[in-house]
Amino acid sequence: MKNLICMACLAIVVFVGRAQETKMTLELNYPKTVGGNAFQELFDGRGDIGIKYRFVDLGKVHIGLAYNSGWYQNHLKGENTDFKVNGYTLEPKVFFEYHDEENKLFRPYIGLGYNWIRFDAKGMINNFTPTLADDWDSGLAANAGLAFWLNNNLFVQSVLSYTYIKTNNVIDTDYTDHIFVIKFGMGYNF
Repeated sequence: MKNLICMACLAIVVFVGRAQETKMTLELNYPKTVGGNAFQELFDGRGDIGIKYRFVDLGKVHIGLAYNSGWYQNHLKGENTDFKVNGYTLEPKVFFEYHDEENKLFRPYIGLGYNWIRFDAKGMINNFTPTLADDWDSGLAANAGLAFWLNNNLFVQSVLSYTYIKTNNVIDTDYTDHIFVIKFGMGYNF
């Protein structure tokens, strides 16, 4: 959690000073794993921070780059067991946002990118210390979202993210083929 808070503060300090007009947004989201698979059953979303920069304005469509970083966790606790697995995501993407001058409140968007996930395990299960491979797993990603603008700077949003990913560090790889996450959050336009 400390790393996520530090990362958010750093992003605000660095990007507020560099933002031009209203082309950049910073967002904080709560990710909820869905999909009825092992990833959804094993991991709870803890937080997600993102930044977007719009660099092309084609009238009703804005094109930009976005980056999100998320934190997911599984904590098993019981007799002879105290084991935590943290999952960290890095999610760069290109996004396309529909912007209609007549209806400025709703802005749907889609994004295409590539995600990296790293699992970090600590603790013991039945007095045994398991280890996970120390590497990053990756895969293609897409998302679709809808932002509702409360005023010129503040918005709330919901996003459905999909990642097709393969991993080598978990025995049951069924869940890693298709990861679905719904994010609910808010953002600020600089």
